[in-house]
Amino acid sequence: KQEGGLIEYLMSLAVTESTSLEDFRKQLSTKIGIGFDGKFFIFVRFVSNANSEIELKEYKSRIKKAQTPQWFRGRLDGYFERTQRRDIKNGLRFLFLYLRSISPRAPLTPANVSSRFGERSTHFNKHIAIIYNLLADKLRSKDAHTTTLYGEWDRVFGKVYGDITDASSDVKTQMNKRYAQINSAAEEVDLKYLIFSIHTYYNIILKLLISNLFSSLLNPFQIRSTALAKNDEQFREQIIDAIRGDKFKMLGVENFFETGFFEWWTYVWNENLSEMLREVIYLLEQLEVTTSITKPELIGDMVRETYHGLMPQPLRHLLGEYFT
Repeated sequence: KQEGGLIEYLMSLAVTESTSLEDFRKQLSTKIGIGFDGKFFIFVRFVSNANSEIELKEYKSRIKKAQTPQWFRGRLDGYFERTQRRDIKNGLRFLFLYLRSISPRAPLTPANVSSRFGERSTHFNKHIAIIYNLLADKLRSKDAHTTTLYGEWDRVFGKVYGDITDASSDVKTQMNKRYAQINSAAEEVDLKYLIFSIHTYYNIILKLLISNLFSSLLNPFQIRSTALAKNDEQFREQIIDAIRGDKFKMLGVENFFETGFFEWWTYVWNENLSEMLREVIYLLEQLEVTTSITKPELIGDMVRETYHGLMPQPLRHLLGEYFT
């Protein structure tokens, strides 16, 4: 179909499935038009956007329906996005990404990530407790890798954050009350340990998400095999490879997957950590990462908003991290 014909076709389908203008907008947002002229693939989709408008009267006479409904008038906030792919391989790759993005999985959005991993989620305290207690245990026993990486983080970022151990009694009381159950040693919660643990958790989630996205972009035709089916040793190897990005380094992706402070846990893997990571993978597999390619408007500032969802507000303020 020609590009204009694709738009009319999409609008005609959405009209037949709608009972109001708002319903029409939602139906139109779920569709994609695909054209091929022997050389180029053309993809057309509707993007809802308050800064753009579509005059519906321009399409009223071209809608393939005997009579357009009364509500089909005025303007619709949004625009039609057009994407062109020159050859069949790239066209099919893009098509598969779209097909995956309309799978039963939830779209990758900051809200969907926060609902599964954020501070208010049902998993947050349990996961942070596992990381916090593993960190505290390895620092007490002076594990070489943990002590070195945590010490380097404290040396570098201690100057940025200042001495957070001098936090006001109100903040300490609030944090101890909120996170008392995470410390298996039944001691006062160490704020630095807590911050380092939350940053570790954040790093795990983001790196696994990005690794998943890169895998999908490299080969969208491949059916994803779940790491959950692996035995313990295979699972450990697959997760650590994903965190370190070994296969992506061969493609020239280096900086993002460099080993840093927050990969200390890869050297002190234990059963509790393995069970936590299996749960993280299970939750991540509920999200369709290709949404970030096919519908980037849904993503927003994923890094910032995910961090906001994970880091408790009193700690963000304590660290001087005031975001607008």
